[in-house]
Amino acid sequence: MERGNMMKKLTEIRWHGRGGQGAKTASLLLADVAFSTGLYIQGFPEYGPERMGAPITAYNRLSNEPIRVHSNIYEPDYVVVVDETLLDSVDVTAGLKPEGGIVINSAKDPAELRAKLKGYTGKVYTIDAKKISIECIGRNMPNTPMLAAAVKASGFMDEKLFLENMEASFKHKFASKPEVIAGNMKALEVSLKEVKENLMKDIHEKSAYADLTPGGDIYGSGNSHFFNTGEWRTATPVFVPENCKQCLLCVPVCPDSAIPVVDGKRGDFDYDHCKGCGICFKVCPFKAITFNKD
Repeated sequence: MERGNMMKKLTEIRWHGRGGQGAKTASLLLADVAFSTGLYIQGFPEYGPERMGAPITAYNRLSNEPIRVHSNIYEPDYVVVVDETLLDSVDVTAGLKPEGGIVINSAKDPAELRAKLKGYTGKVYTIDAKKISIECIGRNMPNTPMLAAAVKASGFMDEKLFLENMEASFKHKFASKPEVIAGNMKALEVSLKEVKENLMKDIHEKSAYADLTPGGDIYGSGNSHFFNTGEWRTATPVFVPENCKQCLLCVPVCPDSAIPVVDGKRGDFDYDHCKGCGICFKVCPFKAITFNKD
């Protein structure tokens, strides 16, 4: 195959998994099969705590030209998540390009998982890698199905060529265990057919309810300080410190905790979060708060 026939100049892939699931092995296999087709490649892991089950990250760069970059990948074209539980603890879509996609090991429909992807608008793919590996290989080895799913989603090489090169790689890798080759090849073939895809749909006034994105769900606690809601304000309370007796009656009635208290004394308003409801103005008996329309 001529370099670049199936891909753009550079494709970057980031893998998220847990120790023992084979994410690193999958990234190295992907690099190996890409290299065998004449592409320039990189495949390398990044470890956190070196223990079974700990989150790990691995990377691939695939190009039809020499690769001069040697850093981690911060803005990948594609992300592959080998363990669905990482969606709750790792920002897997960080830097992910919207024109790319994310592949997740899950039995769920891609649309069900989109709500956990922090507003990511690109393509979402799922594949039940556990089910496929148990049926084809005899045990839970998700890296083989996820490898095929990554090729399917990214489209960086022809699927038939991928299978031919993977079979050659398996024959070399499992030269002393030829009985495992058939199961791994079957897992790859099944996976290429069973990848599910979900595209972000345009929402408008005539959209069916089934097309609407999920809303109203809370996926973490204590996160309100991340959202600057002060821009909603149409009126602004103003603190008049010379009139304040530090009775603190205003503090517990503030629905947004926008009145900071330090060493038993209130300070000026936190205008990043104050919505201008005016409750504090109403309860203050000493005219220490004025209320001005914006």
